[in-house]
Amino acid sequence: MLQVRGAKGAPNEVQTFDDAKLYAASQTFDEARRVAVFHKYMMTRRRMIYPINPSLKLLFKHDGQIDWASLEAPLKKRGEEVIAA
Repeated sequence: MLQVRGAKGAPNEVQTFDDAKLYAASQTFDEARRVAVFHKYMMTRRRMIYPINPSLKLLFKHDGQIDWASLEAPLKKRGEEVIAA
């Protein structure tokens, strides 16, 4: 069993694992839809897609996967700063 929290953090009823998988899949689908709409907007209104920043491009390996080892230290530092604030 998995407990799913509502929009304001209040616990909803306990959901089954299948319900949780369906919820995660629907969130992924919604995000993909947003990306598609933004892409269409950029191509029709702006007529271009901005290239990826060279600094960000360095984080990607040759196979397109993110190099998480390069991100680990800055993410931990930022997380500690947020917690301390």
